[in-house]
Amino acid sequence: MESIQGQHIIPTFTNTNLSLLEQIKTTVRLSAYEEQLAFNGASDLHEEWRKLYQVQYGNVPRMKKLSFSDEQVDINQPFKDLHPEKQEQNLLMAQFIAKIIKFFKTEESNLSYTPIIYYELIHDYWLELNSYARGTELDVPFTELPVIEQQKDINVFDVVFKHYSK
Repeated sequence: MESIQGQHIIPTFTNTNLSLLEQIKTTVRLSAYEEQLAFNGASDLHEEWRKLYQVQYGNVPRMKKLSFSDEQVDINQPFKDLHPEKQEQNLLMAQFIAKIIKFFKTEESNLSYTPIIYYELIHDYWLELNSYARGTELDVPFTELPVIEQQKDINVFDVVFKHYSK
């Protein structure tokens, strides 16, 4: 069961109360091995983001507010030097990407899809993790993002996917 909208295939599910994003977050469970792959991917994911950031802005600090205080921290740092809260955000994203991979690899999903759906899911999840972006130029569908922003979502998927392809 699927419907075509624009260039990509949008899957439909028997449980229509759950969006695809919610279905993946709530139903896909990672094994201990997959969790370890996601943990390894979190550091690489952040370093890939830094490469693109530094192409755009150089080694200029990228300050981000912490969730439960007014303190701001520079995220343009190696993963090992990040504030623990920001390390955790990278880990959550890597785990979500691992769940996307697992979901689309399972036979019970039985979906036809194009890779753009991965990037749409990643962007939507990123918006969940980064509430400050709501209402900004980044609060648009993936296909409407500037190319450099689309590339960030594509790169983080590719980085985590490489861990699962080894």
